[in-house]
Amino acid sequence: MACATNNEGYDQPLPLLTQNTDYKLVVYNTGGIGTAGTFNVLLEHPAQNDAGISEILSPVGLVCSSVVFAEVELTNYGSAPLSSVDILYSVDLGAQQTFNWVGAVPLGYNESIVVQLPGVSVTQILHSFEATVANPNGQPDGIASNNGSTSSFDSNGESVTIEIVQDRFGAQTTWEIYDALEIAPIVSGGPMPTYPPTELFRTFRPIACLSSSATASRCEYLTRSATACAAHVVVGKYAASRGRAYR
Repeated sequence: MACATNNEGYDQPLPLLTQNTDYKLVVYNTGGIGTAGTFNVLLEHPAQNDAGISEILSPVGLVCSSVVFAEVELTNYGSAPLSSVDILYSVDLGAQQTFNWVGAVPLGYNESIVVQLPGVSVTQILHSFEATVANPNGQPDGIASNNGSTSSFDSNGESVTIEIVQDRFGAQTTWEIYDALEIAPIVSGGPMPTYPPTELFRTFRPIACLSSSATASRCEYLTRSATACAAHVVVGKYAASRGRAYR
């Protein structure tokens, strides 16, 4: 049930009701005597079998792989527990692939889980990814308007390994990589792990995903090298760290 006061609404969930049963809804206006006004009440009820892809978690943005393994948020919008559904997905509105999901999403107020889909091969360009559902619990979907979601991603990324040699004060060490303009970091990480004082230094090699054009520009700008880029390592007052990045 959705209520509104001065055009500002709020939701009031109702208890579970029995199907095929008549109910009476009474709404009270507690305004003072002589206070004029009107109000409306919107009563919403879900379909019994209703599922949807509420969000595509990946692929989104820059991707450093020619095979993408999508992760989607599967939401149960229905009044019945969700035990199975067909997830249909595609790239650039191409041929759809079907993943037959079986599991358990309880009924409730839009309960969700994350589902990883099988890999899809892509070329190194801008793409769209589409995912939708069909046949929740083996039945027609009650409300089709909330079935699907889309995302945009760029598969033209390139993996870069950041090599950081740090002391044991990892909490004081972060890293940043800039493009040639050096206005703001295009990727960053840290703080780094902290470890016992028995080791003076330790090497970490996190991996970052950069645009291939940005990586080439940065390599040429900083090192004039085709195989190494520079990583800014930002250290704390008592940290002793150094770093570099390379393909």
